[in-house]
Amino acid sequence: GLPADTARVEKLLVALTAARHGFPVATTVPARQRFEVADYRFQRRIHMTTVNNAESTVFLGTAPAYRQVHARRAGDDAIYSLPFSSFDAPASAAGWLDATLLQVPAPQRITGAGFELIRRGTGWETATGEQPEPRELEALLSGLTNLQVDGIAGERERPQLVARSPDFTLVAQQPEAGRELTFYALGDQHFVRDARFERFFSISAYDFDRLRTLDTQRLNGGP
Repeated sequence: GLPADTARVEKLLVALTAARHGFPVATTVPARQRFEVADYRFQRRIHMTTVNNAESTVFLGTAPAYRQVHARRAGDDAIYSLPFSSFDAPASAAGWLDATLLQVPAPQRITGAGFELIRRGTGWETATGEQPEPRELEALLSGLTNLQVDGIAGERERPQLVARSPDFTLVAQQPEAGRELTFYALGDQHFVRDARFERFFSISAYDFDRLRTLDTQRLNGGP
């Protein structure tokens, strides 16, 4: 599996925990159908697995009020009204994805087509000892630090991405491990693949372009 958006998961868990200390709004089988939290009739079914492999399934249904939702745990008769919205529980797995999954916050060495930068103390220099142009360096570091994934390539895009060469590649060495990021443009869609994962992740045109259009000459210390 892939890391989930911690804040989104925590929000749901807090709402579920609060409900367990309250009173259920209903407990009958007809109520499950009416509030759409039955095993066979629901608006959202969320299956969670902890690091200890404990599993739990929650059904989300109708909304009794603004930012409220009826919910029931699988195997439990009690139906609660949670301070939560179905809009905060995406219907697709990609919607739960940690958007910061591929960010590179503390690179020590960065290599791309035509440049190699090495961190020396608090500064950076090229492999030949030149100083990169500060604004271009900041653009590179910001692009890696703030890289956001917004989804996963679908079954239609994946074969096309596998069959083609990347538009550009960046390799970043961090204290704990190296990271190889390959970037792809497919029509008006943009994707990145991290060597740690098998999947291709979709990113915005902005995140793609600000790394693709870096000035190699300036990164190498030129004007």
